[in-house]
Formats: sequence, C-alpha cells, structure tokens
Amino acid sequence: MIVADGTYELQGTEAQQQTLAGCFEPGSPYFIRFPWAKLSPASRPIPIGWQDLNGALAHHSSDAHPLTRSLEGREFVAGVFWTDGRIYIDLRCETQPELAREVMSAELAHSVDYFLPLTDTQKKDLMFVWHGGNFDDHSWWEKADYSGEYYDLGGEAFMAAFTLAYSRLTPDQSAFTHKLREEDVPRVREIVGVDEPPMVVRISNRPRYHRFSCAYVRMARAVSHRRTEMELGAALELGLVPCRRCKP
Repeated sequence: MIVADGTYELQGTEAQQQTLAGCFEPGSPYFIRFPWAKLSPASRPIPIGWQDLNGALAHHSSDAHPLTRSLEGREFVAGVFWTDGRIYIDLRCETQPELAREVMSAELAHSVDYFLPLTDTQKKDLMFVWHGGNFDDHSWWEKADYSGEYYDLGGEAFMAAFTLAYSRLTPDQSAFTHKLREEDVPRVREIVGVDEPPMVVRISNRPRYHRFSCAYVRMARAVSHRRTEMELGAALELGLVPCRRCKP
C-alpha cells in the first residue's frame, strides 16, 4: 500500500497494513499531520514493514535506531529505523495496534531528522526547548556509547516531540531525560518549520483536554458524551489542562 504522497509503502499482511494506514489518512484519529513530500530520501517509496526484531542480529548495526517498549512487564525492541529510511515494527505489536502506531510515529521522527533534514541549528534550538532555555552536556547523537547514552540523546527524545507536535497519538516519554511539555509544542513546530497544529478533544465542558488515543475519549465515545475537537493552542488559551493520562 503506497501512502504519504508516494513517500512510504506499507508492507506485510492486509491486517498489518490497515493497522498503520490510518496514520496517513486525513480524518483518521491516528492521522499524522505532516507533509511527507517535503522529505528527500534517496529513493521512494520507503518500506514500512513488520519483522521479528528480537531475534539474533535482527537490529544490531550502527545504521539502526531501535526503540524499546514494555509489554506485559517485559522490555522488547518494538521498532527500528534504518538510516536508509526503512522502518520495521516488531511482530509482537500486531495484537497492540495503538502501540504499533505510536512506535511507527516515533520511527517516522527519525525520517524527518534524516531526510528533511534537521540542521544543526534546528537541533540546537530543540535542545534549548527541552532544557527550558538552558543547556546541559547531552548531545543529539551519541558521543561514545549509543546504548549507554540512549535515553539522554536529543535525537531519541525527538521521537516523542514529533509525535506530540504532529499527531493525536500519545508517545511514551517516561524513560527519557528530555520530555516535551504541551505548552512547548508550538515551538517545536516552529523550529521544524512545518506548522501543522495538533488536535485534542474536550469532553463535555470539563476543564481538561485529551489526546484522541486517550482511554477517556474512547469511553466518552461509547456512552455518547459530547466531544469537541479543537487545536491544542485553542485548548491552552481556554485554560484547559491535560488529563492525567495525557500529561507528559
């Protein structure tokens, strides 16, 4: 399945493709609002497929950026981005569609980093945002030990920042040193140079907003509570705060 203006090809079974397809479909609650045609990979379409990423030598390479997640209390490699553009989702995510979409969005952030591409100035500005206008000794990519520095790297923190800035998905920032605050999302879009405002949901007239993947939104839909879609900026102007599930 060719998606994103010919930039990506969803591979795998029909069910695997459909799990991820909504991320490229306007109107879908999983839509990632990014103009993929702006990317400049060596060739199109770039494959997005499914593999067993936890087998021997499945992703052990300096050209791979693996992403670890936890499922049923056990950590595993959930996705990997190869520097030639290829993205693979682990087969364990087949039964966890929300996780599969969040992992793919995280790996797509690397596509933006490599193929937009982000300049050194943009990376420096993003690090500045994460540090609240200050700097520390962390770098965008590793200085010596990728595994040892992984959770401190700006290039890996950008996965969640991209997802928050351009989608309705909820990224997992819990293990990372650099966590993006909702109020800094507009600044991320400004730095990246693509201003596609993220959308959130308000349930009834409550003082909180939710991401579309939030369990409260699904429950509200099931019981027909009134839901209002709005841009994140508008929600913040109204003084709404993120629900406890959506708070970074």
